Amino acid sequence: MKPIAIFVILFVIYIVIGLLFIDPKQFFGNLFAGFAGVFLGFIITLSYLDGLVEHYRKQQWAKTRDYTFTDLASHLRNFVYEITYSFADIGLSPNAVPPPNSHQGVVIYCQTLANELRKIQDYKGEKTPSDITVEFYEFVKWDLDQIQLVLTPRVIQSQAEQELIDVLIEFDQARRDLHNGVTVDKLISTQAAFPPLISLVEMSGKVYETLGKYWEVDYLRDYSQPETNQ
Repeated sequence: MKPIAIFVILFVIYIVIGLLFIDPKQFFGNLFAGFAGVFLGFIITLSYLDGLVEHYRKQQWAKTRDYTFTDLASHLRNFVYEITYSFADIGLSPNAVPPPNSHQGVVIYCQTLANELRKIQDYKGEKTPSDITVEFYEFVKWDLDQIQLVLTPRVIQSQAEQELIDVLIEFDQARRDLHNGVTVDKLISTQAAFPPLISLVEMSGKVYETLGKYWEVDYLRDYSQPETNQ
């Protein structure tokens, strides 16, 4: 507080001396001009610093962008590829959803997989689709957590690719719906886990399609082989 008090005292002394020895109109005119100059300089400095911060942020994002998008694509593929194997015992034929061989193929894969999952929604057996979804969720939870806790915040903080940010937020809402459905099914067995899984598969395709608008397809690794959790 001492520097502020000293500044106030000196400012008051300056005004008193100015009023005693300088014409009041001229004094206040000079005072106003001085304040205007300081204020303008402050605004210019803030704008310059803001530009530097924005430039630095873009440089940092450029360094991590490809790694972030590679990981995002990898976790999405892990999630959707494992579904075919997990639900094969209750009527989901792997031949009905052939492995993709291109970026757009992954998008089509997700759409086809969602349609095939709807066909087994009413399956009755020792295990229902929701029962398997509960087991499956534990297996892919690490991939979904990486998207939620690491990759989505990184994209949002970059303040870039707004369309991708929007679709990732939609994806996270679908993930939350699946998490809630699995939690309820564990407690009451309401068969509520399976429908959100279908929605999340559709959202995975939407995220993957949007990702392709901002990212060179050549960066994508082997599409046809699911990757194992580390």
